[in-house]
Amino acid sequence: MPRGCGHDACTVRSANCAPNFEDYYDRPLHSDLAISICEVRDSDGDSDAAKLSSTARDELYGHVMVLVGNSGVWKAQLDNWPETNHSDRATDSRCQLEGGSSSKRRVDFTVPVGQLELGRQLLKGIYQKAPDYSHLRSEQLLQLMQLADKYDVPKVVVAAASSLKAVPTSDWPWEAVTAVLCLPESLKLQQCIADVIQQAESALVARLGDLEGVWGDDQLQETLLGLPPAALLQLLQHDGTSVASEHTIVYTIIQWYEHQAADAVTSEQLLELLQCIRMQHCSPPYILTHMMQNPVVRKCFSAEQLSIGGLLSSSPAMFKGVKHPVLQQYPAWSAVKQEGARRSKKEQEG
Repeated sequence: MPRGCGHDACTVRSANCAPNFEDYYDRPLHSDLAISICEVRDSDGDSDAAKLSSTARDELYGHVMVLVGNSGVWKAQLDNWPETNHSDRATDSRCQLEGGSSSKRRVDFTVPVGQLELGRQLLKGIYQKAPDYSHLRSEQLLQLMQLADKYDVPKVVVAAASSLKAVPTSDWPWEAVTAVLCLPESLKLQQCIADVIQQAESALVARLGDLEGVWGDDQLQETLLGLPPAALLQLLQHDGTSVASEHTIVYTIIQWYEHQAADAVTSEQLLELLQCIRMQHCSPPYILTHMMQNPVVRKCFSAEQLSIGGLLSSSPAMFKGVKHPVLQQYPAWSAVKQEGARRSKKEQEG
């Protein structure tokens, strides 16, 4: 069961049973913690280099039990905080000077550059019974979801996903559509994100699902070539994507790959895309000449494997009931029509 807002977490931490501590948010009353929000330039927000390159920070009054009850990350940190450790004490901060005579523990809360306010929104949501983020833009909601996922705050993930789901997909900027499709697996696997991902997939297919049409339109070509690997994979796997010929899929992958910057696509990502090809629907000459000689295809498929693809294309009945290792390795090669696989225009019309 993934962490976060899966069934168990939602049951335990649902808004229906969550207490409301909003009156204590960033107030010195009963505060026993200083929360230091810090923007960092470095991608590793927990590294010393990241902290040294901080661009903006803020400090808020915090309450240990509120953080412990709502964040898996801060619970682990505070549960294991040595009582003898005085190195992370807020001794001369706003929270110390205004909040009492004894020094408080300080928790560092690192956020990406430009997300200081979202950090405040996350913390405020922790204190609220039912956070409402309907005032945020779609791209901010995505950033907030990822921030809440990083600190394991299910209540905020659910609230941000709910607000994003309520925004019509037509109002999402294209960057938000592709960003949803590139969410980390820790978020994608959570049930509360499923509808959001479905919305993004529908928007992707509505715009780029007719691949022949895409290659006849310069603007759509540019959009497709700019897709991140995860978004292109979703497009190729989606049942709503249509092609007149499976050769268009091969062409699309090759053109997209050659458009990317050097080393921008890993061999694993390229293989994931090429595995989408339904080799049975490519012509034998196309496989044994064009694909066999193409350097992009040959990065992942050997001549022997492509020879099997050519045989499959010319005599599919020959492989019926045969558990050939190549076809077991690449099941989409022999796929006729299956849930989650794109359809030809004839299949869609039928």
